[in-house]
Amino acid sequence: MPKKKQMDEKEFWKGYELTRQEIDIAIECFYTWLEINNSASANKEIFKALNKQSTFWNMNP
Repeated sequence: MPKKKQMDEKEFWKGYELTRQEIDIAIECFYTWLEINNSASANKEIFKALNKQSTFWNMNP
């Protein structure tokens, strides 16, 4: 079995920064979804407007 190359500090920080950015994006998406959901729950007009083109909100892999 070949020996794996040990990660150096530069590679570590590159991976760390990428992970941090991904987490920031996930947090932003979650709170955006939460605000949209809360707004639609509180206001029937917003709810109706969002449901006019409801397929827009479907997420496909």
